[in-house]
Amino acid sequence: MILTKKTILRPLAGLFLGLALTGTAFGQAGTTADRSADVNVFAGVSHVDPDYGEPQVGYVFGADYTRFFRHLYAAPSLELRATISPKGRTVGENVYSGGLKLEHLYHRRYHAYVDALAGWSKINFVIPAHAPGGIVESSDTGLALTYGGGVDVDVFRNYAVKADFQGSSWRGLDIGTLSPSALTVGVVYHIPAHFGHRE
Repeated sequence: MILTKKTILRPLAGLFLGLALTGTAFGQAGTTADRSADVNVFAGVSHVDPDYGEPQVGYVFGADYTRFFRHLYAAPSLELRATISPKGRTVGENVYSGGLKLEHLYHRRYHAYVDALAGWSKINFVIPAHAPGGIVESSDTGLALTYGGGVDVDVFRNYAVKADFQGSSWRGLDIGTLSPSALTVGVVYHIPAHFGHRE
């Protein structure tokens, strides 16, 4: 599926803003500010620039474990995520990665974060590509180094909305290095479990 930036970003931005304002009106009980750890799962829809062909729609799925320390400005997290971008007119791209996320909580409900991840990438060609040496490939794989950040805004007891940007460097591909990026709007679910409270 091929979309322009306007056709995907405008409705996603409206959804994000609407949910955030709804959360402000109703408030949130039991915020993560009082907890010592948090486990979240998330999913979203992305505007993907594959760095090889036209922008397209992708889907993000992931999970993270965050540990809060009173005397640290940023709470460390371990995060796993997958970005799936089905084939458009030229390519489809998938990346599976994990790594470190650092999060700071503002006003008990705004979770701002940055991350640095590493993993495996795959690009699938609609029309087989010619790599150096005359190799014709229908797909190619390599190392993905991903970096980015965003904000999760708590809107209901166990739910938040997410705005996220990820850039990346795909290395070791036969076709050369690529630098895809993805802008995502999604939903986060805070798993309701007892992980202790801050002392």
